[in-house]
Order: sequence, then structure tokens, then C-alpha cells
Amino acid sequence: MSLFAVIGQFVLAVIVSAVPGLLLEALLDSHYHNLFLDKNWPVPAIFALLLGYFLDPPVTRRIGATSVWIVGLLWLGAGIWDTSSGWSPKWSTEPSRWVYMVHSLFGKTTQCSGSECMGELVFTMPFIVSVTYSLGAFVRGYSKLLSMR
Repeated sequence: MSLFAVIGQFVLAVIVSAVPGLLLEALLDSHYHNLFLDKNWPVPAIFALLLGYFLDPPVTRRIGATSVWIVGLLWLGAGIWDTSSGWSPKWSTEPSRWVYMVHSLFGKTTQCSGSECMGELVFTMPFIVSVTYSLGAFVRGYSKLLSMR
């Protein structure tokens, strides 16, 4: 499995899950606004889980599909570095770089509003989508393996 194929599946999972997921989430957000689910992008995550499960690549590509979460983790790491390196005590209302980074990437809407919550959209959502996409591909592969027995 090539690295480019895994990155391609990451991009596919994020785009295909995010576009309908974000539109549907905009309609459903009032039902769970500022709850634990709000910051975890549940609708795009469900789309990614279903995409990972029903997109049935050949066995050689399934290994790549279950590895997409690694690309998401690296992307989130880049977001952590980018967000924390941009912090300054001169302008931030947060007491430390760490608190600013956590609020910007994982906080409720009221906590990340200082950065317009873009960190959650650009870095956190792709990570969550990649994990659920990989989980869906893993469950599909595991269920096929069990059905062969």
C-alpha cells in the first residue's frame, strides 16, 4: 500500500464525509448545541463510518483504509503545532499556550470562539473523520473475515 493511496483515501474520506455531513449537521446542531457531541462532529463522523464500511476496496487497499487514521493523527499534530505556536500572552485571553490550543481544537463553541473555531473545522474534524472511516473499514474487513469461517 503506497503512502499516496492512504493520503488519497484520507482526502476522500474528509471531503465525502464533510460536505453532506456539515450540511446535515447545520440542520441538527440545535438539538445538541454545546453538548459533548457538538465538539466531536457527530454527523460527518457517522458519514465517514458508513463510507469506510460500505466502500469495499480490494483486500490490498483495505489495509490502507484501516490506516487512514494515522494520516489524520499527523494532520491533527500539525494543527496542534500550528495553533500552539501562534499563541501569545500579549493578545490571548487564555492563561497558557496549552489551554489556548485545547480550547481552539477541542473546546465548546463558547471556548473556541476567539479563533472562530476554525481549528476544529480544519484540524479536529478531519482527524475524527479519519478515525471513524478507518473504524468502518476495519469492521467491514473483520466481518468479512468472520463470514469466511
